[in-house]
Amino acid sequence: MGITRAQLATMKEDQLQKEVLIPLFASMGFNDVHLYQGSTELGKDVVMWKSGDLGERVNYAVVAKAKKITGKATGSSSAAEVRFQIEQAFGNPWLDPKTTEERRVERCFVVCSRQIKNEAITAIRGTLGNSNLDKLTRFINGDQLWQLIQKHLPERVVFENLKAIQNVLDAASPHHHIVAKTTGEMMIQPKTAEGSGEHPLLGAVKFSFPDTADGHKAREDFERHLATGAAVTITKPYLEDFVLPDVIAKFVELPKERMELTLGPSKLPKPVLARISIKSPDGDHAAFEYVQFNGVAGTEELSLENNEQPVPWKFAVVINMKTNFCRVSYSIKTSNLNVKQALEAYRFMLSLAVGGTLNIEHLDTGLILASMNVPENHFPSPDQWWLEVLEAVVLIQQKTHYPIDLPDEERLTGTLINTILSTASKLQTGKALYEGSELRVVAGLATARNIFAEFGEGKIGSLASQHENEQTATIFGVDIPLGPVTIFCEKVYLSPEDRVELQQALEGAKPDATFSIKFKIVKDCPIQAYYPNWLSSDEANAISLPKWLDGVNVD
Repeated sequence: MGITRAQLATMKEDQLQKEVLIPLFASMGFNDVHLYQGSTELGKDVVMWKSGDLGERVNYAVVAKAKKITGKATGSSSAAEVRFQIEQAFGNPWLDPKTTEERRVERCFVVCSRQIKNEAITAIRGTLGNSNLDKLTRFINGDQLWQLIQKHLPERVVFENLKAIQNVLDAASPHHHIVAKTTGEMMIQPKTAEGSGEHPLLGAVKFSFPDTADGHKAREDFERHLATGAAVTITKPYLEDFVLPDVIAKFVELPKERMELTLGPSKLPKPVLARISIKSPDGDHAAFEYVQFNGVAGTEELSLENNEQPVPWKFAVVINMKTNFCRVSYSIKTSNLNVKQALEAYRFMLSLAVGGTLNIEHLDTGLILASMNVPENHFPSPDQWWLEVLEAVVLIQQKTHYPIDLPDEERLTGTLINTILSTASKLQTGKALYEGSELRVVAGLATARNIFAEFGEGKIGSLASQHENEQTATIFGVDIPLGPVTIFCEKVYLSPEDRVELQQALEGAKPDATFSIKFKIVKDCPIQAYYPNWLSSDEANAISLPKWLDGVNVD
């Protein structure tokens, strides 16, 4: 985070310690720099250590003050208070957080983000001299602290330096801003909307294109710049002379022998807002109601693109005003894309592939900027299965209100496609059908006896079970809750072997026993699943269990 000299002078003590002093001393090579965490302050605000000239450990304490230190005998930030803190710092050891050893202070810094009065330093040193602590204590005032920050934390003061540079550049001209870029380039902008018209920058440039192959090529590039607004760079010998405006000449010396001039691109002063629509011969219609174009214009050609607009559909349009020719390209940016936006983007792609009349309407005026006939298959068509998948995921998002984004990288496997399509069907109808040859249920003693009684030899009956635990489906990393489910199969029976097995298990069974019972499903009879949360209230109320099956769990 950046810091200015003015901000430093207004910091509170805890902010000064955490945001300035700890990173500063760490950058200066001190070790284990941290706030003192003793039960009482005992003078020290920050503790640390550094190796001495012979490699020995030297322990330091920092007394930090965010108020001016005065020579007063009493009060906050007075000479007496600071002297007392220094004596406490030297007189009380601290426990090393790494080794738990006691460490005694051998040097002390008194750091103040504002002024330290000379009389305060004199008074403090006079008292500390009795114990020779004055020779081990150093005072650092606000100006000295700022110099240390500039030297050891230059990234924190870059904005202050940039501001000073910009003040110099702004003072160079009463009518224009000069903005210096780190690449060595300069941009010039009028200080007021009228500045460029009333106070133009005056310079001079002279081109020369000789009657040679290279000269013809340079002239063609320059004329293309005039016609289309595209950038062009002209170098020696075709750039004979270039005189800078006075306001720029103060800062720039042109290299006469290696001089080059880049013109453009000639950008439009503000975005162009447009509506893009396509209507097929059979009357189908698709449109994006708000497309924000940035443009480059020349005398003959206008180029528009919406790459900076935060939408996935990207257009590039070139309109030749001389020939009335229009060229349009369309692409989709899929990164971090919600499925609804993806569906809109791919549906428009499908409309382009079908073909029809494409119009680009200027929203401000209602005028048609360009109109063209798009032949069938001129644009590529998205895969139909991909559109079906997107439509299903959008339905899931709308039904459940769970936002779903397309992942940057995930293979669309058959299993995932099946999960998406089946989940959409369940949410839309509240129902699902499954195929199988058998069902296994887990039941208590009373229900198991009822099953044995209901399903005599060869008898076919129905089986149903309600599961209150919510089912979920995972789609593109999002868990979609489907809610409780009721399983129902109209035609099931117990095979002779399974009936005998159940009979044997029931004989002598304890009251708390559970039974796993296997049912055979009659051929071509589906297993039906009902999701009450997604059924109409009448359909949900119509689902009921046979009384004898209360408590059955179907696997």
